[in-house]
Amino acid sequence: MGIPVYFKTLISDYGDTILHKDKYDDINHLFFDLNCLIHPCARGLTDSNEIIDKILNEINKLILYTGVKDTVYIAIDGIAPKMKMKQQRMRRHKSALERKYNTESTWNTNAISPGTTFMNMLNIRLRKEFSKHKNIILDDSDNRGEGEHKILHYILNNNLKGKICIYGLDADLIQLSLVSHKPNIVLLRETTDYNIENTDSEYIYLKIDSLKKHLLESFHLQRIVKESIIIDDYIFMCFLLGNDFMNHIPSLNLRYGGHDILVNTYSKLQKRYSGYFRLIDRSLPNIIHMTFFKEFLSELSSLENEMIGKIIMIRKRQRAKISNQYYNDYQDFKKFILENGENENTIGDGCLSLEDIYR
Repeated sequence: MGIPVYFKTLISDYGDTILHKDKYDDINHLFFDLNCLIHPCARGLTDSNEIIDKILNEINKLILYTGVKDTVYIAIDGIAPKMKMKQQRMRRHKSALERKYNTESTWNTNAISPGTTFMNMLNIRLRKEFSKHKNIILDDSDNRGEGEHKILHYILNNNLKGKICIYGLDADLIQLSLVSHKPNIVLLRETTDYNIENTDSEYIYLKIDSLKKHLLESFHLQRIVKESIIIDDYIFMCFLLGNDFMNHIPSLNLRYGGHDILVNTYSKLQKRYSGYFRLIDRSLPNIIHMTFFKEFLSELSSLENEMIGKIIMIRKRQRAKISNQYYNDYQDFKKFILENGENENTIGDGCLSLEDIYR
């Protein structure tokens, strides 16, 4: 899940300079956040064994595509932290309710949870498939923790040489890669449905080193500040945009310029304190510099009414545009029906009138 539209925002802000559209030939370590692969593999299928077969095929396909030389690490979500459990519970109750009213035969995605029959089947198949390969490490759903956190823990606790590639779709992986402060990390993902990356390739790489460079430049710092300090602060303030553990602040929405507001507010305070402003201070017991954080929130609060007003105005215009489009479609459809000698109010027995449909 992660931060909605975060990847799209970064592409919009920094463009192709943070992307690599061709294959690398020097990937040393490949990490799978496998839950990102399980969900799309399950789409459209109803048999658990077919889904598992497809997952295994995709893993092998990506191993061949990257040409990884040294290590393959496959991480699956185990038992989640309590805050994420609350969000998962809401999503799964919603999914169960939708299935109740959906007459189509669909596979229950709630099975993608630690301890279910499906996940136990998947763990067994993965062990059988990859246990004979010494360079493939499986950290399955029997082990607690989020898949992306398992990956970060492994990267931080092992002296990995060469280029690190992480496969996954979640925005969390971008931020965890940044906060690792490790060089030579790239993220691998499928291109989006709307092809915002503007490429014919099936896959796209996001270059973390290039992203870090652009982020640091966007703060327009007038004094040299240690890169790790700025990146730590950036990751922390992005929590306000919401993630799997926290809801976003209503006035800070990525779809309505929330990312720019955070960056500009932080830059303003860095300038005010001549480069000595900190949100994260690792020398403190709880690492959060509460005095500066309160001032940061105070600056954001001064913009809140204005931002919510802008969001409301944009949404009103969007609703008006959609309503106009519906009306135009209705008029076109009505004209078609009349020209073809049909009754404009009914199309077949028991159908709603077009006015009811578009009211």
